[in-house]
Amino acid sequence: MNEENIPKYHSCVLFVSDVERSKNFYKKLLGQTIESDFGRFIGFIGGFGIWEKTFAHKIMGLKKENRSIPCRDAELYFEINDIESLCTTLKNENIPFVHDIIESPWHQRSFRIYDPDNHIIEISEPMNVVIERLYDEGLPHNQIIKQTQMPKAIVLDVIERIDSVKNDKHTSELIAPCGMNCRICLGYFGYLASGKKRKMRCIGCKPRDKSCAFLKKYCKKLTKKEVDYCYQCSDFPCVHLQKLDTTYQQRYHMSMIENLEFIRDNGMDAFLKQQEKKYTCPNCGGVICVHTGVCYSCKK
Repeated sequence: MNEENIPKYHSCVLFVSDVERSKNFYKKLLGQTIESDFGRFIGFIGGFGIWEKTFAHKIMGLKKENRSIPCRDAELYFEINDIESLCTTLKNENIPFVHDIIESPWHQRSFRIYDPDNHIIEISEPMNVVIERLYDEGLPHNQIIKQTQMPKAIVLDVIERIDSVKNDKHTSELIAPCGMNCRICLGYFGYLASGKKRKMRCIGCKPRDKSCAFLKKYCKKLTKKEVDYCYQCSDFPCVHLQKLDTTYQQRYHMSMIENLEFIRDNGMDAFLKQQEKKYTCPNCGGVICVHTGVCYSCKK
């Protein structure tokens, strides 16, 4: 089976008769930390949650006469992006289903099956997939937050990744004077070297036009805009560029000097096509970060 089609264990959910009583038990008596609280569902850090039994059974469509059958007051929860393919595969294997694919009030699609001992297994799509689907349907971010009940930061982060893949392209405006392609830079993606989000995402060295942009603080010709790119300078490659280039070759296997030479000899359009081919993720079509080697969109 293809690795992409293998569901990955996510968490365990216990169905309980009194959510508040169970929440107090796990929080106060066992010292567990609540990660998310949606009223009838409580998620704890560590990978387990509690769900009000009557509400859960209503969502699943279980009839009253089936609610007291043993092994139906708990379920194991898995997530997978392509929920339809796995559902079809399990049907072909004659696995008993609790229900077919349904959509919850928060728009997450899921189906449930029984394991050999009649424990319930839930297979759902991740919430980022839900956000992506609603965004593709044209919903604005404030409506997606309201309908999915997801935190604003998560919704905006998913939308930003979608826009990065669909709308943000390699352009000459994102090629810095030193030969750096800002489109593949960690700062342009909105992250620090530590992996944390920046307060403001960098828009690229040339659009920013700041003196701190790589070599500009060292070069009067760039400051006075006598040249657009370092290869146009009679001192190319200067000491400062050579030092920067060495660092990038050693750490990230990318040469700014080679980039500039390619632009000089072949033109900007050819360089942009080369960069797009080299740094486009084969998995999702997103952009691979030069600093991490990881796709910004799908994290592969």
